[in-house]
Amino acid sequence: QRQGLIVNISSGVGRVGKAGWGAYAVSKFACEGFSQVVANDYRDDGIISVAFNPGGTRTPMRAAAYPQEDPVTLKTPQETAKALLRLIETVSPEMSGKSFDYEDFA
Repeated sequence: QRQGLIVNISSGVGRVGKAGWGAYAVSKFACEGFSQVVANDYRDDGIISVAFNPGGTRTPMRAAAYPQEDPVTLKTPQETAKALLRLIETVSPEMSGKSFDYEDFA
């Protein structure tokens, strides 16, 4: 089709490592790098590749990682999904290889 979009879900620990988050942080660093590599390798094929960092979201994983945190202070998965949809709706070839945060599309 000579077009397409790949969105990799990243994390803040995919940009700045955090003690105790080894494997998770490394996997998110990989998402960031993979997005950049795909963007460069497939740019001429019309493939756009970006990374999206949803930030703190009210999920069971977040609750387990931060048991002292009040989940009501976090955005819902539905709010995160709306921001992700806005990214998808506005993405352009110039954005390929870049990383975006929830706040960029909230």
